Amino acid sequence: MHRLLPALLACLFFAGCQTTPATHTTKPLTILLQGRPVTAATHAIFLPDDPTLTERTAAQELQSHLQLVSGETLAIEPESRRGDRHGFFIGRSMTYPIDAATREQLGTDGILIRSIDGDVLLAGNERGVLYAVSVFLEEAVGIRWLTAKDTLLPTRGPIEIGDFKRQHVPRIAYRGMLYWNLWDGAFAMRSRINGATHSLTDAQGGRMPYGNWVHTFSQFVPADTYFDEHPEYYALIGDQRRPSQLCLTNADVLRILTAEVDRRLRDHPDVRYISVSQDDNRGYCRCEPCTALAEKEDSQAGPLLHFVNTVADNLREEFPDLLIDTLAYQYTRKPPAHVRPRENVVIRLCSIECVFNDTLADHQFNEAFRRDLAGWRDIADRLYIWNYNINVHGTMLPLTNLYVLKPNVNYYLDHHVRGIFEQTNYFTTGGELGELRGYVISKLLWNPDYDVDQAIDEFCAG
Repeated sequence: MHRLLPALLACLFFAGCQTTPATHTTKPLTILLQGRPVTAATHAIFLPDDPTLTERTAAQELQSHLQLVSGETLAIEPESRRGDRHGFFIGRSMTYPIDAATREQLGTDGILIRSIDGDVLLAGNERGVLYAVSVFLEEAVGIRWLTAKDTLLPTRGPIEIGDFKRQHVPRIAYRGMLYWNLWDGAFAMRSRINGATHSLTDAQGGRMPYGNWVHTFSQFVPADTYFDEHPEYYALIGDQRRPSQLCLTNADVLRILTAEVDRRLRDHPDVRYISVSQDDNRGYCRCEPCTALAEKEDSQAGPLLHFVNTVADNLREEFPDLLIDTLAYQYTRKPPAHVRPRENVVIRLCSIECVFNDTLADHQFNEAFRRDLAGWRDIADRLYIWNYNINVHGTMLPLTNLYVLKPNVNYYLDHHVRGIFEQTNYFTTGGELGELRGYVISKLLWNPDYDVDQAIDEFCAG
């Protein structure tokens, strides 16, 4: 805690000050690429002759940031017009091609960076080509994007870039959080965040293509439409039907919900994920068939997962690339005894009951969650986490667990988690040191080995 105190005091002090975005250095710095000065006369940024939207954005990002540092504005040219110039090759290069197996291995977000014969290859697929540029600008040039408005540029030169190589595929495929600061598309792109809650345009790589986003039962089978005539579609609690949750063993509910999901997917063919998940309350159905199924599965996740699996089966043929996302949340957190998620079902396990001022692995209060996490790890092909990093009882107060973030991320990875969404402080623009915490979390979601002290020092010094 003593190591964190200076950071907390510094950020609390500056939270009350008007800040000015850092947009230039005191003087232009020379950038040496394998010994050669990078100048507009000798170097350029080369794109494929038919560049994608993200390749174009990647080139513009590189151009604008190199100009801020060096004062040199490199031309952006088709690779076929290279001539005898050195430079930066963006994306699908003809001069430095990547074999098909490597490109497939990179997936959507992976990066490959190589300095070769006085040039630099910055390669990746859809979002990856953008991330290759941001990693290069951070690690080779020394730029840090601290907030959506504050960019820290290097002040000492020359900047010497020698034999620079990086190949990285993020282990966490889904990376998201709720800080206001990171809703900004350009900052989210530079921070390599791709979650569904971020304002990323197609040119910025887009966000994970979600349709409806959690707590969706009432969206697909709205009580305003159905409850008066068909109360049996909804939860039986005691001797009354209530529109709190759906009755998951009712065949008409399954038919109506599946048809509504199908309709929405037809209207939005770009969607790859859609959430079929319980609403945000504990009013689950206690009717005889639902209760019998829950008892057989030793969990309320039983009726839920049987229902979601059937939806996934019904939609698989028409939408073979679709993933159905559902929640393991509160009363459905415990994994079922027998039923298993289909391969096109994502389980999003929620840690809302846990203690977060100590690590998940160590605090005794988290023991039940650890059991549930291990249980879902053993049965789910696609396991995501809805994690909580917010003090909901005091959103302006520091949540002093910056040193808990890294071990928790790695604990999830040890349990085969493939996506992490951090529910963070979206009630205020600056509470809980949100800008600092967002900076640290984004570093860890991209690279779980990132040094937390380094991230804190970078942010506070900047």
